Amino acid sequence: MLNEANKYVQENKPNERYKPKYHISPPIGWLNDPNGLCFYNGEYHAFFQYHPYDSVWGPMHWGHAKSKDLIKWEYLPIALAPESECDKVGCFSGSAIEHDGKLFLIYTGVTKNDKDQDMQTQCIAYSEDGINFKKIEQNPVLSSKDLPENCQKYSGEFRDPKVFMIDKTYYMVTVAKSDDEKGQILMYKSKDLVSWEFVNTIYQNNKLGIMFECPDMFNLDGKDVLIMSPMFVPREGHRFYNVHSSVYVVGKLNEKKGTFKEKYYDEIDSGLDFYAPQTFLGDYDKRIMMGWLQTWGRIIPTHELGHNWACSLSLPRELKLVNNKLVQKPIDFICNYRKTQARYKDQEVKGFKQFEHIRGDVCEIGIDVDVQNTNFFVINILKTDKEKASIIFNKEKMTLTFDRSTIKNTIGGEEAIPVNSRYVPISLKDNKFSLNFFIDKCIVEIFVNGGEQVLSSTVYPEGENAEIEFWADGVAYIETLLCWQIEL
Repeated sequence: MLNEANKYVQENKPNERYKPKYHISPPIGWLNDPNGLCFYNGEYHAFFQYHPYDSVWGPMHWGHAKSKDLIKWEYLPIALAPESECDKVGCFSGSAIEHDGKLFLIYTGVTKNDKDQDMQTQCIAYSEDGINFKKIEQNPVLSSKDLPENCQKYSGEFRDPKVFMIDKTYYMVTVAKSDDEKGQILMYKSKDLVSWEFVNTIYQNNKLGIMFECPDMFNLDGKDVLIMSPMFVPREGHRFYNVHSSVYVVGKLNEKKGTFKEKYYDEIDSGLDFYAPQTFLGDYDKRIMMGWLQTWGRIIPTHELGHNWACSLSLPRELKLVNNKLVQKPIDFICNYRKTQARYKDQEVKGFKQFEHIRGDVCEIGIDVDVQNTNFFVINILKTDKEKASIIFNKEKMTLTFDRSTIKNTIGGEEAIPVNSRYVPISLKDNKFSLNFFIDKCIVEIFVNGGEQVLSSTVYPEGENAEIEFWADGVAYIETLLCWQIEL
């Protein structure tokens, strides 16, 4: 099955009209969660949930790419395929860790029980070269019998292992569903990655939906941080507009007792399309995160248009924690691919204005703007005669909004109220704010005020002009405006 899948990938090609240039996307077929992010033998590895045979979710494989710098990726053969007894339905999400010089993948294997119900177990594969993987004979290493008593009713909901080490002991966080239909994050420990012992249920929060996915636990700037992706979270102000979200929780972990004391939580990304992030320690001990630029239950135009591929991963982001707030910055390796710089200084915007060299759909834009004398300041991107996506500052409400409602290839979803725009509160310093945003064909990632807020979304315009236009109802003063075309 693995050889057949790799052969299919080699022999079939997608329509590349909306294919990103500097983000990971599937060679063909469907992609979802990032998996097994790691730095191994001097290279970065990114695995991902992958269905090569169609541009919709299907039997899960693990796609694989590697990079020297997290920007320019080499796509490798598929790492895992659903071909053994413990994962014949699919190889679901998981993580990677180095052990005895080998790269180990810890993933959820899905199989059927005697009632033809899906059962989720935790499995392991390893590699000596980081490319070719062998599943261990002891699989599965965790199954429904290892769940706590209050999670037995939904024993088929047990997935997404993330493994890390503390003081020479391996710990795993994974998700489960309690008998009263609440998401649980469980912790296990091991000395050898094969024999695991249940420690405790370390987190549950009845406000955060009915199930968690893709947990991760790490220390950041002296504090313990748990991230996960809760499903069906009720809206709360500007937060959780998407049916499914991603959340970080700052607290204190006691790994020996298996307790996590929550201090603060918030949404990770306030865009229209972001889910299932995972982190890892990169070179120089930087904590780096990547997410799936999509969420469940959405119509994806590249599938509807028959382009034979769907979905991408976010730019890698370096994480910091400032006063318990997560700050995200695009990985600085992107600077090596900046070409054809356009730079403007001290420009007034009254009404509509365009700048000759500020345009493109594979580019990076940086702007510092003074809005003392305007109520609204708008940047229209991917603009044609009939459509545009808009970044809108509203001084009265002190918000920044991303709006894709005029784009012709619409993206519907499961939400009762369609989600075509989202906003975040924005702070000004001396009447100014800054944006750093990235456009990559169908992707827009906006970093606000140095990464205090991030909005990540997908956009599929019919037109290809990719103009950029500015507008103010008063007078906006652009102190600095930079545009780089990105070329790999």
